[in-house]
Amino acid sequence: MGYSFGFPLVAGEVTEIEIVPKNDGIQVAEMRVMETRWQGEKAYIASLRDVTDRKQAEEALKDLEARYRSLFEGSPEGILIADIQTKNFKYANPALCKMLGYNEEELKQMGVSDIHPEKDLEYVISEFEAQVRKEKSLSQDTPCLRKDKTIIFADIHTAKLRIGGKECNVGFFTETTERKEMEEERKKLQAQLFQSQKMETIGRLSGGVAHDFNSIAKPPATPGRMEKAML
Repeated sequence: MGYSFGFPLVAGEVTEIEIVPKNDGIQVAEMRVMETRWQGEKAYIASLRDVTDRKQAEEALKDLEARYRSLFEGSPEGILIADIQTKNFKYANPALCKMLGYNEEELKQMGVSDIHPEKDLEYVISEFEAQVRKEKSLSQDTPCLRKDKTIIFADIHTAKLRIGGKECNVGFFTETTERKEMEEERKKLQAQLFQSQKMETIGRLSGGVAHDFNSIAKPPATPGRMEKAML
């Protein structure tokens, strides 16, 4: 072990060092040290390889990943990433966890079939596969099953993305439960109004028919009868 560079040199190890060249700036190099003999004494041979570009690219990638992580975690929309082949979940953001009542680690042990009502699975899977084939990008008012077994509804926009060498479906969940309930209430009121109007119309028609029937059934008054009635 030597200290010629101001720090311990260990033969066979690769160390990253910063170099300040004459023209300013900082470069990064990988230094590989080999032990040898020189004029009968132990010596070290250090080989340097410039890795500045690679280091800058790595730092840029880390910065980009940090930004995407910030967007992912801070998004008000629920984001859920599923492996297309297995339909198992890989990542979930806090908004999605709150929406469904699970934490991320629980969701990573689950798949598409675990967060939807059993009776709707055939429809949900067909929607998932249609989105994978890019036949559609939006699945509206999709029923979702929360951890507490209550059912909510969500619009799910999707996009394909390759993560870790695997094709994934990125789902953006916007809860529509309140909208769905309001729509159902509106339909219910419309049906009630239609029924009320129908009964009112039937009532009017019945009244008109009865009036016409009475007019037909009642014999017309003759002059003799009229005189007798007056007396």
